[in-house]
This record gives sequence, structure tokens and C-alpha cells, in this order.
Amino acid sequence: PICSTWAYTAGCWVLLLATLITILTIILSRRKIKICAAIVKEATTVFKDMPFMMLFPTWGVIAQCGLVVWFVLGLMLLYTVKAEAFDSYLGALPNATFAPGGVAAAPTVDPIGGLRDMHGDENLMMLMVVIHIYGFFTLVQWVQCMSFLSMSGATGWWYYFNDDNDESTPQYRFPLLNSVAVQFTFHMGSAAFAAFILALFDLVRTIVASVEYQLKDTVGHNVT
Repeated sequence: PICSTWAYTAGCWVLLLATLITILTIILSRRKIKICAAIVKEATTVFKDMPFMMLFPTWGVIAQCGLVVWFVLGLMLLYTVKAEAFDSYLGALPNATFAPGGVAAAPTVDPIGGLRDMHGDENLMMLMVVIHIYGFFTLVQWVQCMSFLSMSGATGWWYYFNDDNDESTPQYRFPLLNSVAVQFTFHMGSAAFAAFILALFDLVRTIVASVEYQLKDTVGHNVT
């Protein structure tokens, strides 16, 4: 009981000190808080001119849900394919390379010898799963990038050119659709490049998390 009373007393003083510091910080930062409030107020006025901006992220979520379905179905396909299917497919491919002009060269080099060896070592399935996961991460990042670019483009036009009031321009009549068209026309490749890089880090993080999960029980047994 004495220890519990001491702990509650110490916690009370710590929380009281934190509360006083918070109140003092708010008082000293009241000018900056007013500036932040004005920025937020000005930024939210974009929803008055483009109310569909609030619903626009929904399309990205729907696209990502479709990607999740594709990812799950792809994993089911990979894990349900029998080894005989790989044997039949790899066995049907010629064990040769081709010279320029379409002339078959001597069967001394196997162009898919690496795949045959990986399949023999039972590593081909794991490689295909890793590629599938990386493709899923890439597509998810690409959808997010395109969504952010589209919203940023529409918001940027609204901020700089909304006062022109030229209703004949497509930017004024359909700002979000016009921004989406611009992103797909001019910036889709940049978004894809960024998605490839971000997905690579997602893949590394997933692999590290998987290794950590598999070694968790082993480390626990070694410690005990």
C-alpha cells in the first residue's frame, strides 16, 4: 500500500508539471496558433468551390481494395500451382539459345537454365511470391501517388487561378477531372518511378519483419 501511494503521488506531480508546461506553451505560442488557424481556415475554403474534393480519396481507396483482391487471388494461384505444372512448362521450352536473324544456335546454352536450377532447388516459388508482393506494393504506391498528385494539381489551380472566373475553361468546370487527365498525361511515369522506389523499401521492411517473426521463437528459446 505504501508503494502504491508513493507511485500515485509521483504520477500526480508529473502530470501536474506536464499540464503547467502545456498551458504555458499555449500562452506563449498564441500568435503562432492564430496563424495556423488562419491557414487552416483559408485552406478549407477549397471545399466550398470543389465539394467533390472530400469524396475524391474514396476512388483511391476503392482502387486499393481492388488491388488487395488481386493480390490475394495471385497468392492463392501461386500457392495452389502444383510442381508438375512448372515441370511441364520448363520442360516444353527448348534448351537452346537463338542467334540473330532467328536462326537456332547449337543447344549449348540454356537461356532459362537459372530458372530450371531454382525450380530444382524449390526456390522458384519463393521468387515468384516476392515478385508478386513487390508488384502489389508498387501498384498501391502508384495509386496513392496519382491520388495525391491529382488533388494537389486541382488545389494548386484553385489557389492561383480561381479569381480569374473564366467558366469556359475545363479547369473551372471540372477541376478534379482535368487534374486527373493532366496527371495521367504528363506525370504518370514520375509517379510510377516514385512508386518503384517506395515499394522497394516496403518490400525490405516486409522481409525484415518476416525474418524477425520467424526468429522470435528461436531467440526466446535461446535466451531461456
